[in-house]
Amino acid sequence: MRKILPILLGVLASIAVFFLWHQLSVQEQLHIEELTRAEATTIENNLNHELSNRIRALQRMAKRWENSNGIPKVVWEADTTAYLNDFYGYRAIEYVDPSYHVRWITPLAGNEAAQDKDLSQEPRRQITLKISQELRQPIVTGTISLVQGGQGFLVSIPLFVGDRFDGFILGVFQIPDIFAGILPISKSYKIQIFDRNQLIYSQGEPSQKSWKKTTVVKAYGVNWQIEVFPNLNSLEKGHSLLPNILLIAGLISAWLFAIVVYLAQLSFYRIRQFEQANQQLQWEIRQREEIEIALEISQSRFAGILDIASDAIISVDRNQCITLFNQGAEKVFGYSSQEVLGKPLSLLLPKRFAPMHEHQVRNYAQTVEETRQMAERGEIFGRRKDGQEFPAEASISKLNLNGEIIFTTFLRDITAKKAAEKALRESEATKKAIIEAIPDLLIRMRSNGDYLDFIPSNEFSVFRPDVDRYGANVYEILPPNLAEMRMHYTQKALQLGMMQIYEHEILIGEKMCYEEIRIVPLLPNEVLIMVRNISDRKHIEIELRQAMEAAEAANLAKSVFLANMSHELRTPLNVILGFTQVMARDTSLTSSQKENLETIRRSGDHLLSLINDVLDLSKIESGHYTLEETTFDLIAMLHSLRSMLFERANSQHLQLIFAIASEVPQFIIADAPKLRQILLNLLSNAIKFTNQGSVTLQVTVQQRVKESLQLQFQVIDTGVGIAAEELETIFDAFVQAQAGRKSTNGTGLGLTISRKLLQLMRGEIFVQSIPGEGSTFTFVIPVVETKGVNLEPEQNNLQVIGLVPHQIQRRILVVDDQKENRLLLVKLLVELGFAVREASNGQEAVEIWQEWHPDLTWMDIRMPILDGYEATKQIRSMETEPNSIIIALTAQASQSDRTLALAAGCNDYISKPFREETLFDKMREYLGLKYIYAEPKATANEQMDSLDIESQDFLDGCDLNVLKSFSFDWFNQLENAAVCGDDVAITELLSQLPPTLSKFTTYLHKLADNYQFEQIIQIISTLPFLRVYYD
Repeated sequence: MRKILPILLGVLASIAVFFLWHQLSVQEQLHIEELTRAEATTIENNLNHELSNRIRALQRMAKRWENSNGIPKVVWEADTTAYLNDFYGYRAIEYVDPSYHVRWITPLAGNEAAQDKDLSQEPRRQITLKISQELRQPIVTGTISLVQGGQGFLVSIPLFVGDRFDGFILGVFQIPDIFAGILPISKSYKIQIFDRNQLIYSQGEPSQKSWKKTTVVKAYGVNWQIEVFPNLNSLEKGHSLLPNILLIAGLISAWLFAIVVYLAQLSFYRIRQFEQANQQLQWEIRQREEIEIALEISQSRFAGILDIASDAIISVDRNQCITLFNQGAEKVFGYSSQEVLGKPLSLLLPKRFAPMHEHQVRNYAQTVEETRQMAERGEIFGRRKDGQEFPAEASISKLNLNGEIIFTTFLRDITAKKAAEKALRESEATKKAIIEAIPDLLIRMRSNGDYLDFIPSNEFSVFRPDVDRYGANVYEILPPNLAEMRMHYTQKALQLGMMQIYEHEILIGEKMCYEEIRIVPLLPNEVLIMVRNISDRKHIEIELRQAMEAAEAANLAKSVFLANMSHELRTPLNVILGFTQVMARDTSLTSSQKENLETIRRSGDHLLSLINDVLDLSKIESGHYTLEETTFDLIAMLHSLRSMLFERANSQHLQLIFAIASEVPQFIIADAPKLRQILLNLLSNAIKFTNQGSVTLQVTVQQRVKESLQLQFQVIDTGVGIAAEELETIFDAFVQAQAGRKSTNGTGLGLTISRKLLQLMRGEIFVQSIPGEGSTFTFVIPVVETKGVNLEPEQNNLQVIGLVPHQIQRRILVVDDQKENRLLLVKLLVELGFAVREASNGQEAVEIWQEWHPDLTWMDIRMPILDGYEATKQIRSMETEPNSIIIALTAQASQSDRTLALAAGCNDYISKPFREETLFDKMREYLGLKYIYAEPKATANEQMDSLDIESQDFLDGCDLNVLKSFSFDWFNQLENAAVCGDDVAITELLSQLPPTLSKFTTYLHKLADNYQFEQIIQIISTLPFLRVYYD
């Protein structure tokens, strides 16, 4: 077999080389054929081209004859002489008259035999001329014998002048001459031309006829067959030495490869023989009669094998001196053989083991055993050159050579093995501990449901005794529905090759339990199933779900309640505030009546702000509050806030400072109403809880990245401060600091709403405070700097008192189920000159709209019979063009109500209670109205300036003894009324004061009218005779 394989490989490689050589030879032949074919094509093209050139020259001569109605002989001879000079290959050019006689010949010399020859007497020439005359086309004859001698052919050009036949111009060509001129002799190819199998031209006898390529020239009636033969020179150029070189090199390589394979086989055989010799080493040593000769032979024969062995092989004599130390031993112990040869074996052993080892070796030398393990289990400890000890497996053999005992030890370092065994033991212990700690039931199962083995869980053994049925089928134990589910997920896990998880219920006794099943594919037909009792978790989830449903129901009930309460509270407030605005328009009211009206308005606004706080918190908590970011003027908004709060700050003798850094942009993109509400809450609180000093708003830029920046707002006051233990709860709903509970009223929602709004705006708020020194509220929000484009114009707060004359009277429809609300709107609109009609429900509104077609409809939403949504939809469905304006006017103030109203077809939305300015602005926006406005009133700052002047001397001229005569209970009632913001109660209490205190009474009335209740409380607390109660 060793000889056959190399020969077989050599033969196969030779076949492959011959095949490749054959392919290259075929490609070479194809290349030569392609070159010959290209040469034949070139010859064909040249013949066609040259023949066509000569015929066209004769045709031009014929055309001149026809155009000139014949040509004189002298002119004709001049033309033909010129043609003969321009083109080679002509024997002569002849003129043949209509009777087929040759009349003119150029040149005449050498062609005298053709003069006056009658061509009609020669059939081949006559037929050619007849065909040319009838077709009026040039015709070339076949190869003929020329009168002048030699082979040639004729080209006949018929002459017609109109329809008159004038004869022919006849071109006479000598074949050797024309072909020799067109086809020069080539060194690479030979050419032969045949006319109907008759050889008419040849460049010599070809040497390689097998490479012949044939082409045909067909033109003007001729049919010449051209045969091209490559000569030896061409074949030598096309021939390549590559195939022969490849053949020789390939054959040499193939058989060299075969020889290499043979040598490799021989080498492998020798190596195998060496391996077999190594296995017989111990046997050979025991059979040697002479120890010294056997040792020398063994060392010389196996020195190479010992050197490449990875294990340490060490031989010692009876005195324990080392006589053999292979390379494996050098690697294990770190000594070179020169360092240890002749040294005692104890050099390689830990000192504590050396005496015992020497004792065992002496005992072993006296036994008849030839090979034994060293120490228990054949494991000992060795010592490296650096003193490091290591575990090793060792066996020792002895050889008696003529009474000389030689011991040979085979030693293997098992440090890595021991480490691996330790790691394996630790891993197994860890796995065992993990498995024992897993509360799951672990089952190894075949896909058909047969149990292989399992690890029962203590938890499951209580109510799952069936799992102890080793070897049973799970699909037979489980209920049918669970068995079907188990089978489905098992097959799915095996098909997808990934773990499947599912849960199911199982009734154990009278208790419903829940299990989580995890199926992990192990083998193509085997899975691991982990069953976990999740009953406790499921029961908790059920309880949580029920609790969440209850919470959602409670939240829904709260939302419904707040919506209903909002509607019910806003409806009467709309009438109260609305009629205060209607009555305020009456110019006949006395100052006292105007003050009473203003008191009613302020009380209504105060109540409305409290309702809005509760609703705002509800909307924030329910997630209905959304950001509405627009471009606005930040600087203008801050100035507006300062103007609004100036009165309150000034009334308390506080400095109101707005410190705006120069880098703060004027125009930004953010939610302006929410930012305004946050600042108003914080500034109002600061003013409320500051008795002296100042309230400062600082605005700075914290961070800028291109147009995006972080704005920081700080509200700093010098007020009462907040205790450290109250700082953690200061932002909780309905929570007030101790100072707040003592000094003023409120819902305790301002800071809560501010924090939640800031969270919505992706900002955050912090507070720092020192009791008695003041507080600092800091918040940061992200904004985008922009340019002041498309800004909403500020609302005009001037009172509308009429319509500019000469405007079209607009028809207004007021729809509301509350008579008071309709009356309020009717009064406001009729006074200005509008045509107004009323409807008490949506059905009436639809009927009136259909009949009257109002320009604008104020549509309430919650109404009997037909609500505002449906009424709007019906009106929109009846419109041919949606040009009627419908604005929702409702006490439902949520964003969802606004969305529903717009979706139903309303143009806009206003919530009750409304301000008349808002009402008139919407009408101006949609109807293009122009109003007449009342003269502007004094600004709040101006009023506060006068109030501040009065505050400086409100006790001047007052008899404090008269005030002192009032009981402390009276002052306590006055303080409580101020705390509750009850200006009616304040008015009643102040009416009990005598006229001598009119200045004091008037000042307190003004404070109440301007909602400066904190200032009233401060005045009471600063009266000298009451300080004992407040101290």
